[in-house]
Amino acid sequence: MPADYELLTKTSAIEETWLVKLHYGLYGYYTGISEKSCVMYDSDLTINVQFYPNVIEVDDIEESINLVRSTSSTSDLEIVCNNKFKAGSFSEVLYQGSNTYINQNVEIYSRLGDETDLDNCMLIYTGRLVSISIHLETVRLYIENRTPFDNIKIPSLKDTKKGIYSPVAYGNFNSNADSGHQLSYGMYPCPRIAMLKNKIRFAVTNSIASSLGFHHYD
Repeated sequence: MPADYELLTKTSAIEETWLVKLHYGLYGYYTGISEKSCVMYDSDLTINVQFYPNVIEVDDIEESINLVRSTSSTSDLEIVCNNKFKAGSFSEVLYQGSNTYINQNVEIYSRLGDETDLDNCMLIYTGRLVSISIHLETVRLYIENRTPFDNIKIPSLKDTKKGIYSPVAYGNFNSNADSGHQLSYGMYPCPRIAMLKNKIRFAVTNSIASSLGFHHYD
């Protein structure tokens, strides 16, 4: 959470506006839409970007957590927009313009008060525009939730003979070559793969020096 955003959350009577980035093509360019007109400085593009006031309604963002399975999910979204856009129609921009919006990224930011810098707004949703429908004076955008971890399963590396997966560990761990009793608990479990004469093979998260040892936790 940006520091300035966090400070504003502690004030009273703040107004929140959602800013929607509809990305197209390469280089991070996008069309900005919102509930009301505003100009925001984008440090990634180093330019001021106009967000046009044609958003009528946005679905609530719903998140669910399954503690039993250790999984979480975020809902897909539907954004209802006014088809009037600048001097023409929003549908023409999306369908007949030179930019491609379908299957491109969509980002939604929370803006508090009269903030004018996107760096001080909080990214609250990422997705991809999967379809568009036109209903007389409105345009509906259907956005599918996307995260960098979609379709990625962990662990993914495993021993070719035993089929034992390498462990996934997070945090700081203490490596040492001392084979004596240890008082440190900065370790993670390593499954045993095989016994080779007087050596034991273990699966680890990454390569370690041959001088470092394993420890039996008791």
